[in-house]
Amino acid sequence: MKISVIGLVGFVILALSSGPVAAWSHASRYGGSSSGGGGSWQHTGTFGGSASGGGGSWSGTGGHGGSASGGSGSWSGHTGNGGTASGGSGSWNAHGASGGSASGGEGSWSGHTSYGGTASGGEGSWNAHAANGGSASGGSGTWSATNQYSQSAYGKTGYVALYSYEAAQDVALILAIRHQREAGS
Repeated sequence: MKISVIGLVGFVILALSSGPVAAWSHASRYGGSSSGGGGSWQHTGTFGGSASGGGGSWSGTGGHGGSASGGSGSWSGHTGNGGTASGGSGSWNAHGASGGSASGGEGSWSGHTSYGGTASGGEGSWNAHAANGGSASGGSGTWSATNQYSQSAYGKTGYVALYSYEAAQDVALILAIRHQREAGS
């Protein structure tokens, strides 16, 4: 009985003392490998991805070609099909694999589609221009938009009517109705 208790205690001590080793081993349970120490680490995944870090920086590569890295307050990334993004010091920018782009910082932003459309904003206002000729803008709780056929829409305002009052018949004739922001007389 004493021998079995001593054997059990010895097994428990061995199992508990190998906790950190078991943690690294578990991280690679389905393949790949991991290691770390001295303030740095690395991991290689089963399907080809890898990551590493230390000294305040990090980097990684995906199994299908993407990559990312960062350190000292900045970062960057690249997709497997050609898109990129980066940022740091309060600003960022991105470029899509098909040609679109976007950027921002200091409270403003802008974007451009691969087909020619643009959008930008900041300080509580925004505007956009479509590749087909439409446009929209807004700010301070209002907005307006015009499509490629010069039809307009507005928000948070009203309409006005041009009328004539005919006293003899006690009737008001509506001559025209337009939006109060629409140009006209």
